[in-house]
Amino acid sequence: MEEGQALSLLALLAEAFLLTAASESLVYLIVLRRPASRLVLSAVLINALTNPLANYAHLYLHAGQVPLEAAVVLCEGLLISLLFPTGLKQGIAVSLAANMLSAGLGLLVWAGE
Repeated sequence: MEEGQALSLLALLAEAFLLTAASESLVYLIVLRRPASRLVLSAVLINALTNPLANYAHLYLHAGQVPLEAAVVLCEGLLISLLFPTGLKQGIAVSLAANMLSAGLGLLVWAGE
């Protein structure tokens, strides 16, 4: 990969991360109703773990989008349930809602590329 291509990919991944963290923070704020700073920080940290791994799996291991999103929902749901006393079912439900929003926005933003 050439330097220009690497920088373009890095910029795209950064944009995707910011969109994901922002949209998922919104879902956390609406559903979990805890202090905003804690929810936003949690969304950023959770996605800092899952987003790079999911992008790597998609770009270099050619993992399918649906199984990849399912794995992310389960991982993030577990993390949510550990960070907030919600129980695993609610953690997964919050994660599913958050990931549906961020994936949907991502498809809208990058549909033509």
